[in-house]
Amino acid sequence: MKKKKGTIIAHGGSAHFDDLFATALVIYKCSVDQSLPEINKVYRREPSEEERKDPDIWKLDVGRSFNPKLKLFDHHPPLTKEGELMPEHNDLTEECTFSLLLKTWGIWEKAIRVYDFLQIARIMDAKGPNKVAKYLNISNKALDSLQSFIEESILHLFEKRELITHGEPLFNLLRYIGNDFFKRLKDYYDTLAQVEEKAKFKKIKQVNVIECFKDIKLTRSLHPILDEKKKLEWGKGGISVYPNERPPGSITLRRYDDDERIDFRRIKSQDKVIFVHHNGFLAVVEGNTIEAEIEELIKLAII
Repeated sequence: MKKKKGTIIAHGGSAHFDDLFATALVIYKCSVDQSLPEINKVYRREPSEEERKDPDIWKLDVGRSFNPKLKLFDHHPPLTKEGELMPEHNDLTEECTFSLLLKTWGIWEKAIRVYDFLQIARIMDAKGPNKVAKYLNISNKALDSLQSFIEESILHLFEKRELITHGEPLFNLLRYIGNDFFKRLKDYYDTLAQVEEKAKFKKIKQVNVIECFKDIKLTRSLHPILDEKKKLEWGKGGISVYPNERPPGSITLRRYDDDERIDFRRIKSQDKVIFVHHNGFLAVVEGNTIEAEIEELIKLAII
């Protein structure tokens, strides 16, 4: 049985990260959730009154209302005659479209643990760059220097279109972005469960070490999770040991926070050492290096 076809309407004019990202999330979610019509068209314009009431049409950053049952996800509610918000809409001033989506789907708290950018992007859309700079405790000039050329280019592509249809390159790119978001979210929590089961904490010559290289795959989430774990365990500095794929099956030894007690250049001539970074913060050893041998290499690397 074929799925029904659904539609997204996002606002026209200047495109922002919020409406583009929200569109990407909905396109992917509707492609895998059998209870939702699959998106085949994305319009960039204002919805009609009939469209506002149609639950098969997602209204993203348009529609002047937040009503998940009607697929209305706008954080710009109408003002009273006095130019004020209705009390029931006050919470929307802190939100953006993608945060409303993720909260409606019940995954906001999980997502912000994985993706630091979500809080920043939410504040940027809801409050503007001055609030973001204050939140990050940086200057507006520093914030400007962090702007992504690639993001701006994709936004420009999105902005030029009034209709994006299923199968065309931009539609496929949006679906990929949504797919990658949910894929990494799942990967993070799957990897976290493995780390909590397999990670070992030890001290070698008074240096803290976290080891997690046996029977675990290298994923995009593994190193950030180990970093998170070591910060909770001992704070700054120390060493992590985890799998590497350059070459496949090898093992990484990595120092944290430029810990001056550790220099892996000291082991560059040792057996089983494949690679040492010229700054001394990282070494790669053969995959058949046993735990006792790794410990000896770490001892030699400690100044």
